[in-house]
Amino acid sequence: MRTYIYYIIIASLLCCSCVDEFNANLSSSDTRILCIEGTIQSSTACIFYLSHSIAIQPDYEELYGGVSIHGAQIAVHGSNGEVWKGGELNGNYYGYESFADAGYGINAGAYLVHVGQLDPSSKYWLEVVWDDNTYTSTPLEPLPTPEIEELNWEMAVDGQNVSFMVTPAAAPAEKQYYRWNYEETWEVHTPLVALYEYDPETDQIIPASTLLNIGWAQHYDPSYIYGDNENYQSGQMRNFVVYNADKDDNRFNYRYYTRIYQTAISREEYEYERLSAQLSDEMGGLFTPQPSALPSNIHCQTSDVQAIGFIGVSLNSTSAHIYVDRKSVGHIDKRLVEIADDETVMKSSWQDLWQQGWRVYEYRPEFTPPASWASRWCVDCTSPFWGASLTRPSFWEDN
Repeated sequence: MRTYIYYIIIASLLCCSCVDEFNANLSSSDTRILCIEGTIQSSTACIFYLSHSIAIQPDYEELYGGVSIHGAQIAVHGSNGEVWKGGELNGNYYGYESFADAGYGINAGAYLVHVGQLDPSSKYWLEVVWDDNTYTSTPLEPLPTPEIEELNWEMAVDGQNVSFMVTPAAAPAEKQYYRWNYEETWEVHTPLVALYEYDPETDQIIPASTLLNIGWAQHYDPSYIYGDNENYQSGQMRNFVVYNADKDDNRFNYRYYTRIYQTAISREEYEYERLSAQLSDEMGGLFTPQPSALPSNIHCQTSDVQAIGFIGVSLNSTSAHIYVDRKSVGHIDKRLVEIADDETVMKSSWQDLWQQGWRVYEYRPEFTPPASWASRWCVDCTSPFWGASLTRPSFWEDN
């Protein structure tokens, strides 16, 4: 959501101007409204996104400089006196080798705070100092998250997609709100195994120094899925579909793994995310909620300027994982193996074939031509087609 809200504000103003005067309840000084989003979570490297709106008629610097905020000061405070300061993720990954290793998406207006152990009886809030103003979120007690009672999968009604579903552990009778995100890992097996390789430096075909037919690819989705237990019998949420995946996607080439993370959130945070998504989807439609209607808990302490966003406080998150094998979902490789024909091989040098993306997969010097060549993806799991690494994840379990 983050920065898109502000483009929607501008779109709403422009769309409404030709019908009736529109009042977004924003003061004339609010040309750059701050938006802060993220969650304070116990014993976690917490990420927060800071962005701002743009004027209806922005100058060149504002229009092309982006809406992400840089140079702000940020810290998490506790009512028990604890303070954890953070900083901008702008080439500084706070102990991680890269922004991706830190587990987050695009490095734009992102700030990281290493939060320690939260006290369930204390309240916590985020403080941001930017543009000569101090902003704070509403102090909240950390909300505990129940375990995931069950994580399973089933074929969707369309017969093509695999649905991954969670069942949170039984919760109290009151209404419950959750968010989920997930990370994936899958084992790749290429259709061919190359025992030889071409060395472009020596222009020779030699025994392969490393077999490239088996590898592992990974993906982390930083976006969230939200849900509640309102429409479940007795309030017990069961088999909530977190996401779907095409059974014929490369991820199910051999063996697939997913870990789903679950976090309990407050009703206010759930409503903020729901209305934000509606703003983004409808882009200023007749019944679209205006930005001022978002249940924000961000307040400016030093002036009357407005801000929007929501900072939740979580005591913990829970997770569960599951493996899915190729045969279980009926995966079909739809791409045919690509092997260079003899005519192509005979009229081309080995160097040319290699530069064109062909790779040796068989070598028999007594034959003419002596080498058989296949497209790189057929023998090399590290090719862009597969995007895999030869490094086996430490947690990986074989079938």
